[in-house]
Amino acid sequence: MTVLTTERLTLRPIALADWPGFEAFVASDRSRFMGGPGTDRDAVWRAFAHLAGLWHLKGYGPFAVREGGRTVGLAGAWEPLGIPEPEMSWAIWEDADEGRGLMTEAVRACLDHAWGTLNLPSLVSYIDPANLPSVRLAERLGARREPGAPTPEAGVMAWRHPDPRTHEVAA
Repeated sequence: MTVLTTERLTLRPIALADWPGFEAFVASDRSRFMGGPGTDRDAVWRAFAHLAGLWHLKGYGPFAVREGGRTVGLAGAWEPLGIPEPEMSWAIWEDADEGRGLMTEAVRACLDHAWGTLNLPSLVSYIDPANLPSVRLAERLGARREPGAPTPEAGVMAWRHPDPRTHEVAA
């Protein structure tokens, strides 16, 4: 099992113990840029199982981001059907005391893993322009908006993450 650690966090594959937090996240307004709130419980369960199942099907997927023994969100590379290329995604739970840099720390570890261990050819983040916290995080991580890049749905922007292997933003 792949486990990443940072100064404050442990990142591990999604487990059944993460279901209550995921369900609460999708029911909250925080999920408005990811299909919620208002999604029926069966659909939320299928989405959760999909995230967990990617680990078995592809060997990677979003990690549960844990701080002090509790899951505070998800972060990591994934590549489900329907997206043009691998995506670096993240979500922080409502009760995770946002503003302490947890997602920045988590996503940096996930980027290192995606480039170094997984050797992914490219990474983008698809972000709704109204999702200002995610836009700011993408900018902090050095990602650049790529107008005209293919996206999985209308209205989202592609933010390309710089590839440290080439010291350039991969296309």
